[in-house]
Order: sequence, then C-alpha cells, then structure tokens
Amino acid sequence: MIGLFLIAACPSLSREGAAQQPATQPEQIARLIRQLDADRFEDRERAARELLEIGMPAVEPLRAARAHPSAEVRWRAKSLVNWLTVGVRRRELADFAAQPDDRLDLEHGMWLVARILNPAVKKADLTRQLDRLADRVAKKLDKGEPAASADPEKAVAAIRQVLFVEEGFTGNTKERYHPDNSSLERVLQAKQGLPILLSHVTIAVARRLDVPLVGVPLSGTYIVKYDASLAPVGFRKDDLFIDPFERGRLLRAGDEIEQAFPGQDAASETPLDNRQTLERMLRNLTSSLDGRQESERLEQAEEFLQILSAYAPSAEPE
Repeated sequence: MIGLFLIAACPSLSREGAAQQPATQPEQIARLIRQLDADRFEDRERAARELLEIGMPAVEPLRAARAHPSAEVRWRAKSLVNWLTVGVRRRELADFAAQPDDRLDLEHGMWLVARILNPAVKKADLTRQLDRLADRVAKKLDKGEPAASADPEKAVAAIRQVLFVEEGFTGNTKERYHPDNSSLERVLQAKQGLPILLSHVTIAVARRLDVPLVGVPLSGTYIVKYDASLAPVGFRKDDLFIDPFERGRLLRAGDEIEQAFPGQDAASETPLDNRQTLERMLRNLTSSLDGRQESERLEQAEEFLQILSAYAPSAEPE
C-alpha cells in the first residue's frame, strides 16, 4: 500500500474531483512514472503524490507501468491504480451509504449501480433523459395544468402514454436475467428492464411532477401505485396501479389488482425505503452477474450491497 504520508497528503481525492483536474500532458505523467524509480525516497514519494493529484488521467499509464522492468515502479504503479480506482470507489460508496435514508438519493444510487456495468456513464446524462420524459408528460395535461393538482386519472394516463405507448417501455421477457436489465442507463436506452427498474423510471418521472407514485414490492415482481391518500383535494380516493413490466397496464383497487396478483395484498404493501430499494436492485444484479465470468463486476456489486447493509440503521429494540 502507499505510505501513510501520501494518504494524508491527498485526503479529498474523489472520482468527481479528479475529473475537475486541469488537463495534463502525457509527457508529464510519463516523467512522474519514471521518477517512481528515483534514487531518493523523497523523489519517489513526491512523484507518487503528484500522480495522485493528477487523478484519473494517470490511471491508464499507471496500469501499463505495472509491467515496468523496475520492481519499484511496478509496486508503486499497482498501489496508485488501486488507490485511484478501488479506493476512490469505496470511499464514494461509503460516503453515500452513510447518509440517513431520508437523504439517500435513489437516483444517485441507481447511477452508482449503472456505473458497475459502464464506469463512464454520467449522472447528468441520466438526469437529462428523465427530465425530458417528465416534460413530455407535463405537456400532455390539459391547458398546461400542473400535474400535482391534476385529476389522478389524467396524471396517470399522461405518464402511461409517454412511457409505455410512445416510448414503449416494457419488461425484458426474452433476457430477463441479463445484467443490463439492472442498469438505469441501459434500461433508458433499450426501453426494457426488470420490474423494479421500470417502476423506478416511472416514479422518477412522476417525482419531477409531484405526482404521488410509490413502489409496491411484490413476490417476483414490482409495480407502481398512485397513492390516493395524497391525491389533490376533490378527487377520488382510490389507488391506481401501474404494472410497468406489462407495458404499463392499469389496474384499479379491488378486484382488478387482486386478480392480477392473487394471494398478494398489493393495496396494503408497504413501500421499501431507498436503501432497501437499492439493495433489491443490487441483489438482482449480483444474481444476473453470477456465472457469467464477470468476476470484477460481481465483486463491485457485492461490495456496494455490503456497504449499504453495513450503514443500515440498527433495528429498533423490542
């Protein structure tokens, strides 16, 4: 591992912070890598510290340096790559997971999950796509009526029209257990995914419009409910359900929802909190990665799941 001196010298490194570093010439990185084998210990430490400060642009050259003829360079390059990738990721996940649930941003968490499959995915791109979907829903409502005060039937109809008719979001029935079905990025691209991902795309769009949709975890699937207790004053107080995996089919409280999911009380199922939702998403991802020769990604998904669980609030004493 890199010496404690270097760790103390660079306490605030992060993936986002590294991306904000000024552009660095490849020659400078190459020069610093050569200095990792300098005669003086102080010069080797200084070069390592400067490479850490450069951040992510130095990762690929350092990976190549792990095959350097010098054992000192190989050892330091390996340590620096580990610090800039695994170390940064773990600290970032821990900072996220340590937040109380009411401040745990589910969309941020879904981006972190998506990044396991594509480290280059940008949160801003995902946010922009969800914003655009919400804008289109808003335009479906009569006379620009705010969705938050709209008739629940109209608000749900507008969401279903945009997401499931125009965009064609639906369940991936052919490859249900493919890892892509657990990535927000790839679900937005393919318009297919697992029930929980499709449900939380729907909820994310509704949240932007202050439409009270919540997730309903069921055995083997996951659906969305318009919480009628939060409906605007003057409108009916019956819950409406959307099944995103089945092209957004609409189900009403009573016989419809009971017949669709026999033996499950969807009407009174308690929504998961944000941490529990992410844990369920990660368990789906780990299951889909297992046995696919995706050991590195599987390790990352398991690590994220473990970190989330480690920071979960303790159960209330009986």
